[in-house]
Order: sequence, then structure tokens, then C-alpha cells
Amino acid sequence: MLAFKLALRNIRAHGQRNLILFLVTSTVCLFLFLFLTFSDGEIENMKNGVASFWNPPSDLSAYHPELVASEGKNWKNDWILDNTPDILKALEDEPGLTQIVANYPHAWMNLFHQGKKYLGFSFSAQDAARDKFQKSRYTIVQGSDLTPEDSYQVLLHWTLEKDSSIEVGDEIILAGEDFWGQTVSQKVRVKGFFLPVLDNPNIYSGAYADLDTMRSLVGYSPKEALGLRLSFERGTDLGKKNLELNEKFGDVLKVEFVETAKFSGDSSGVKIYQTIRLILVAISLLLIFITAIGMMNVVSVNLYDRKKEIGTYFCLGTEKPFLLALYSWEIFLVNLGGSLTGLLVGLLIREGINGFKFTSTDPGFQTVMGGSVFYLGLSPSTIFWIVGGVMGITLVTAALILRKALEVSPVVAVREIED
Repeated sequence: MLAFKLALRNIRAHGQRNLILFLVTSTVCLFLFLFLTFSDGEIENMKNGVASFWNPPSDLSAYHPELVASEGKNWKNDWILDNTPDILKALEDEPGLTQIVANYPHAWMNLFHQGKKYLGFSFSAQDAARDKFQKSRYTIVQGSDLTPEDSYQVLLHWTLEKDSSIEVGDEIILAGEDFWGQTVSQKVRVKGFFLPVLDNPNIYSGAYADLDTMRSLVGYSPKEALGLRLSFERGTDLGKKNLELNEKFGDVLKVEFVETAKFSGDSSGVKIYQTIRLILVAISLLLIFITAIGMMNVVSVNLYDRKKEIGTYFCLGTEKPFLLALYSWEIFLVNLGGSLTGLLVGLLIREGINGFKFTSTDPGFQTVMGGSVFYLGLSPSTIFWIVGGVMGITLVTAALILRKALEVSPVVAVREIED
């Protein structure tokens, strides 16, 4: 405790020199914070934009029991839900349930319009009556949105309206293979063009289709679905709810409820941005190394100019371990204060930048940012990396500089002038 109190006194007594160290630390931490939150933003944009488009989130999922038991391996054609309307009706009044949507496989199709062929589009089912989440992820820029009454209607990404001859109201042909590998062809009408809330060039090939269209494309009857996606009120005990639903409906409806695996970032798109983050972390490590050298020089000069002070401590009978603790506390507190100040300023700048909500439809911008929004994210690893790096510098400085700096003779304290 005495070493801590003396360290605080020394910080005030040598304020100018410690201020330099404080400013260096806070500036480096601010730079690192903005540097890493940029990569956090890229990853979050990709997850919240692209990943949620292809894999809408849910709390629980319902599948055929044999499909659950097989863990998705050795797929058999009869492992689908063939009583979807009965399940939906049975779950309508389930307490805490906020959304339940039939889940269908994505249908990869080619588009034909006026003799032109547009390749590789992935269609997702749009349950206009039930799926609140999907409808919150886009806005209609041309035409109108799908409604529960629509049949054989589709929504296409806004860039297709600009880059093709397809217009709202046009009839197009979708052709490809259904879920069972059979060739399918379906005429549909374009009802509108949509712009995702978080856009990305990867969503260009994404499209929405009403349920009738999707069943036709994947080869399902009106009663069939691959599974169901269930969402519940926040705070619901999902483990308990899972057991309750299986006990109540499992055997009767021939379905098994399981907790939905949360998105883990395994998609190729997210992995690209995670790789970019590793590169940024490596660069920040180099910056921390350079900063460490600078800090060591500042501390070394500071302690060299304080030889008389150190000699006085020795004249008073102070042991070297105590002085090691004293000056370690001094360096630690200055560095900690600098790092926390840098983080605090960084958080304020982050809030300001995110508040402006800079957006762009330029594909280059979207590729760099992972989405259409310039967003600075924030992950625990960023805070840990910055604070841990600064504390690492403190330990290295204490280990390499202090022992040598404390090799001072008590005679120095009584010299009037040092050579």
C-alpha cells in the first residue's frame, strides 16, 4: 500500500514526463481501438447482413425425428415433415411464441427472360403471413412486397432491375433442379425489387419467393416442409421450452424440437473477414512492439534523470524489492490510465461515427465493409487485446528497465553535481 501511495505522489511530482508516457499510451490505444473495431464492424456486417439473409435466426427448430437422430447425415427422402399445417395449428397458442415459420431448402435456379439467361440465383421461401424477421431485413425499391395471398410471385435484388431487362410485372421462367435432383421449370411474375437493410454483393443472387413457388421449386407438397423455425420472447428458458414441446407434441405430431445452432461464423464470407482481422491484429502487434521500445526509452530517460531520488531512497534504508514495486506501480498506473483514456475516447468516436450511419450501394465499398453500412463493431477480444498489450508492455518495461535503473549508489544522493 505504501508503494502504491508513493507511486501516486511520484506521478504528480514528475507530471510532465509521465504526461508524455500517458499521451503516447492513450494515442496508441485509440489508434488500435479504431483499427480493430473496423474489422469487428466488417465481421458483424457480414453476419447480420449476408448470414442472416441465408440463415434467418431462430431459437428452436422442429424436424423429423430421424433427421435429428442422423445429425443431417445419410439423408433419406422421407425425412421431411409431411404434416406441417397440423404442427403450425397446434403451436399457434404456445405461450411465449413470437414467430413460427416453415423452413424450406434454398432453390438454386437460372432465370430466363426474353431469350436471355441469368445464372445462379438462390431462392428463399417468404412466408408473408408469418415471417416478421425476413420482412424487417429489406425495403421495396420498385413494385410491391409479397402478401399472404400471392402465388407464384418473386422479389429480386435491386441490382437486377438495373443490370437486366427485367421489370416489375414481367413474367420470367425459373429452371433448375429441385431438392430431389429432378429438373423443374416454373413461370413466375416479378412483383418487386428489394434492397436489404445490410446489403452486400454476395446477396446479389438472393431472391424471395412465395410459398407456392418454393414448394414447386423444391418438389414439396403443400403439407411438407424441411422443418420449422420457432422464435420466443426474450428471456425464455429455451432448454426448458424444448423439453416441454417434445413432451407435449413430439409423439403426437411426429416431430422433434431442438435448440437451433446459433450462427458460428463458419461461412466462407465471414472467414475472409476473420482472416483480415488476424492480419490487422498482427499489424497491431508490430505497433505494440514499436510502442514498447518507445516507452522503454521514455521510462529509461525518466529514471536516469531521477538517480538522486533513487539514491535518496537507498540512503533511507529502502530495499530494492520495494523500489521495484514502487516504480512498477508508477509505470502501471500511467499506462493503465493512458489505455483506459484511449479506449474511452475511442468509444465516443465509435458512437459518433455509427450515429451518422454512412451507407453506400457501391459494390467496392460493400466488399471492404462487409455490408452497405460503415460500422465500427466491438468485440471483447478487442478490449482484451488492447489492455492486455499495454499491460504486457508494462511488465516488459519493469523487467528490462527497472533492475538496471536501480543500480544506483547511495552516494549519488549526496553529490551536488553529477558528471
